Amino acid sequence: MKFLYPKGAAEPRLVLMKSWTHEGNLLTGFDVEAGGARSFFWNKVDRWLPLEPEEQNKGAGKYRRKSSIRRAAMFRKLRNGRNLRAGATDREAWIGFLVVRRKLPACLNTD
Repeated sequence: MKFLYPKGAAEPRLVLMKSWTHEGNLLTGFDVEAGGARSFFWNKVDRWLPLEPEEQNKGAGKYRRKSSIRRAAMFRKLRNGRNLRAGATDREAWIGFLVVRRKLPACLNTD
């Protein structure tokens, strides 16, 4: 997506966005010129410009990550029941996970 922003400025800035989303009046995505995620108001776009073939997102719609992310699961300790705790009384039942608190070195201890 390529456009001039903001509307009414003496010299509007050229914006080239990749991986964008349009929610309500806000357009959010990766601004190539700024090198980061930016948001723009849809109604303040001065003019929409055509994309050149070399500016098009050639990888759009393709899964970019390898399956190794699934193998190195973020919540690997939750995969088995070793850290799962459960209990019950005559009036209640509970389920939870064991929280391991590590002791901080003396130089980092705030107590």
